[in-house]
Amino acid sequence: MDAKIALITGANSGLGKAAALKLAKLGWNVVMLCRDAQRGEQARQEIITASGNENIRLITADLGSKVSIKNFVGEFERRYSQLNLLINCAGIRVLNYQKTGDGIELMFGSEYLGHFILTNWLVPRLKAGAPSKVITISGEGHKAGVEGGVGASINFDDITYEKKWDVLRASKQVVLAKILFTYELARRLEGSGVSAVTVSPRFSRTNLSNHYPWFVRWIAAFRMWQARAVSPELGADDVLYPALAPQAQYQTGKYYVEGQEGKSSPESYDPEIAKRLWEISETFAGEKFL
Repeated sequence: MDAKIALITGANSGLGKAAALKLAKLGWNVVMLCRDAQRGEQARQEIITASGNENIRLITADLGSKVSIKNFVGEFERRYSQLNLLINCAGIRVLNYQKTGDGIELMFGSEYLGHFILTNWLVPRLKAGAPSKVITISGEGHKAGVEGGVGASINFDDITYEKKWDVLRASKQVVLAKILFTYELARRLEGSGVSAVTVSPRFSRTNLSNHYPWFVRWIAAFRMWQARAVSPELGADDVLYPALAPQAQYQTGKYYVEGQEGKSSPESYDPEIAKRLWEISETFAGEKFL
């Protein structure tokens, strides 16, 4: 039987790299989507050395660029006839308003919309690899009373916060958007053999705050110490749980918290909000999906 194929975004560091290494040790073929070729290649070599698995491939792409994603998918399709596991792991956090190369607010455009487009373009390969799974990392921070107390909502009046920038609400909106996307994707792929879930892993030591000023990075590091943040390796166990745990492998439309099935916010379960977000995302992408 041929080895299964996994694609992981943001696989050069943190949870993505740790998940890639764990799958490599299990004998999977792993494709790493990384924006930076040099850091990606260094991580690839480290994974090969640590796992003894040579079937680790790097394909670079910028999730903030539709053209770059299209080129990535074209390269992937030339090399692989199927995909068994897609892990949408890449993330970015910034304090000031920035835009992707396509002119969309950076966090929404890259972390959410980039994964929305990538996943939809890969659906044919996921169907060919069925039973297959899409795992999208989200988090508990979208709930009221967590990380600043403000609950996440989709700001349909200004979804990219171009009119009035609010970094806290914008970052929480991205998390909620990924959860809504997961549930809507699961509905649209029902019966196809492709399942979709979202995970909130344990608070892990990652470099997500690397784009912050030094004093904010120091605060983030102190918070990780205070909260006893776990290693990326332990966080990756939570990420991979829906793919590897027998009781979760065929589940779809689920939200997992630290390796256990959990509940996301009430708004995340509203199918009308999910449908509206999906249609707006299609408008940004300039293409209809599913």
